[in-house]
Formats: sequence, structure tokens, C-alpha cells
Amino acid sequence: VSVQTWYIVVLFSQYLCKTKDDSYCCAANQG
Repeated sequence: VSVQTWYIVVLFSQYLCKTKDDSYCCAANQG
């Protein structure tokens, strides 16, 4: 996985966190 792709995934995870489910954000932050 390239750095650019990972960066997009992180941004998308944060987007979901703010718009839909905070628990998803917490899980993503913990890796």
C-alpha cells in the first residue's frame, strides 16, 4: 500500500467518524 493510498484511507476514516459513527473512528485510530 502506497503512502498516498494510506493517506486517503485515513482521511476517509476521519470523514466517517465525523458524519456517521464515532466508534468506527476510535477503532481506526487504534489501528
